Amino acid sequence: MGFQVVNQSVIQNYLQLYGDNFDAKRVKSFAEAFDAETMIVEYTIYPEDKDRPFQFVKRTSLTSPFIKTGNWFFRSSAASMDDLAIHSGLAGRNLTEFKVNYPVTVLEGVASKLNRNWDFEYGGSGGGVQIFMAQKFLFSLEVVGTHLL
Repeated sequence: MGFQVVNQSVIQNYLQLYGDNFDAKRVKSFAEAFDAETMIVEYTIYPEDKDRPFQFVKRTSLTSPFIKTGNWFFRSSAASMDDLAIHSGLAGRNLTEFKVNYPVTVLEGVASKLNRNWDFEYGGSGGGVQIFMAQKFLFSLEVVGTHLL
């Protein structure tokens, strides 16, 4: 079982403090996105930090005509969508680098292995370090650049 109970507690506390949609079902769903054998940590990213958040942002498509910054990020040390248990789907994704303008509190842990889901474009081998940032902190982000894949 590893850190499953500890992780659920960390997730629950984070969502209660910063989440806009907290319930037991969401805590369970979040816990499944993280490897239960590794620990999730909560920490703050500051504007002066050199290690910036990155995201594989979904490209526009017929069913999703607008670009939207999601809540899941990674640091520059992780670079594979498969390691983050996501995939490009039919429209693809752009690697986008962000700068943090104000301190943001995040959860960080290892992505668990997930079966492919084409509707929501997730699934992969996992094992990469991922960051979750609550919706209320996304205002702090500024796009530094998009890197072509």
